[in-house]
Amino acid sequence: MKKRTYIRIFSMIVSLLLMVSPLILSVNAQTALRTVRPFTREYEAEVTPEEGDRVVYPAVTVTPTSLTLKRGEASVITATIASVAAGATVSWSSSDTTVATVTGYGMVVGISAGTAVITATLDLVPTGYFGTATCTVTVSSSQILANRNYTLTNVEAGKVTDLEGPALADGTHLQLNEMSAGSGRRWKLTFSQGYYTVKSLYSAKYMRVDGDSASAGADVLQYASDMFTGQKWAVMVADSGNYVLIPKCATSSLVVLSTSGLSDGSDLITAAYTNDTDFRDEWRIIPAIYGSQPYRDIENEFINCHGYAMNIDGSPGDWCSMTLLDLGNNLNSLTGEEDSQYLYVLNTASSQLKEDFEAWMDDENYSYSYEVIFSGNGEGNTLGPNQYRVVLRLGARYSSGVWMTDYHFWYQTYDGTWADKHAQEHSEHLPMGVRPSSTGTTGWAHAGIDDFYNGPFYVYIITVGH
Repeated sequence: MKKRTYIRIFSMIVSLLLMVSPLILSVNAQTALRTVRPFTREYEAEVTPEEGDRVVYPAVTVTPTSLTLKRGEASVITATIASVAAGATVSWSSSDTTVATVTGYGMVVGISAGTAVITATLDLVPTGYFGTATCTVTVSSSQILANRNYTLTNVEAGKVTDLEGPALADGTHLQLNEMSAGSGRRWKLTFSQGYYTVKSLYSAKYMRVDGDSASAGADVLQYASDMFTGQKWAVMVADSGNYVLIPKCATSSLVVLSTSGLSDGSDLITAAYTNDTDFRDEWRIIPAIYGSQPYRDIENEFINCHGYAMNIDGSPGDWCSMTLLDLGNNLNSLTGEEDSQYLYVLNTASSQLKEDFEAWMDDENYSYSYEVIFSGNGEGNTLGPNQYRVVLRLGARYSSGVWMTDYHFWYQTYDGTWADKHAQEHSEHLPMGVRPSSTGTTGWAHAGIDDFYNGPFYVYIITVGH
């Protein structure tokens, strides 16, 4: 009796389990989906892309992943190899070499307007990883530097690129020197197929890495032909905002134009680029529209504003003393500052001063020629070799019952700044962007009067050694 009862109870339990098991399985499946699916989505977002159903990981990444360049501009893409791929090497390629090229170390140069994809590829890829990374490069239609004449000033030395002496022969070293009026210190940059040639205005020959060497420490010379890879230069903008010149022949590492020293006569060489506080491998490339005169720091009491502006030694003498004497006599005949004859006398004397200055320049004892510009400060005119700008103005003011008269010169330095010297005082150098003008008071103070020099404003383009 008991045996039959046990069998019946067991049968009922089995039947009950068969009835509820699908419900249990369904609930468990739904719980599992709620738990796993969010985790799976998050996980997959971190490791995409996939190869079929197999998730793969990046063995190499690049920085940056997008880049915008101008034509002739260079920038370096950095590849980072994962530790699991240690020992692998990277090769670089461009999807369109007519738009952008890439060297063996990831330096990209903008060639023409358009878009190209630069790809870094590993030669050895571990299982479960993918071995490529890309950077999209967009090149604009503008050049990083216009085709024109420039001075190339070394940032660390503060000196400009020059030829070694007046030599014109192939193989002449290039070196640093102080800026002067010589055309040997002015260079024409011309863009072609992604790179610039750098041509001396003095010798008409091109800057070249000796032997087209790709290594640091090579000499930089001049050669007549412009067909060598060592004569093609890309331009990179450093973090400091200065320029870095990179020869096309440097295909395996970032080798750039530098200098062997900081003094006059230091030879130009190539060097491995370091983006740090040593700026001897960085350059200020300044358009030569401002002329060829450097700033001269002078306190010689025998050089006044005229001698300083015209770059002559000692006192220039009393070349315009008659003009000032006539002006003083005429002004002293006036009754005061409000006399109606004041402007007439000032303008007449200014005109005479201008004639005296031009007669002085016409003297055969001095090698100057000139062009007069009557508006603005003449900065709209591009200057040729051995040219620079000078401004001249006369001043006359009535103070404490007497008339004071004087004249004054400024000249523009090769980087666009302006400089002057008052009589026995120390020379003065205005900040970049500050200039004497015909409409303002800057630069025209004298005897405590801000706008003392108030006559007509004459601008000259001076040519040295005509």
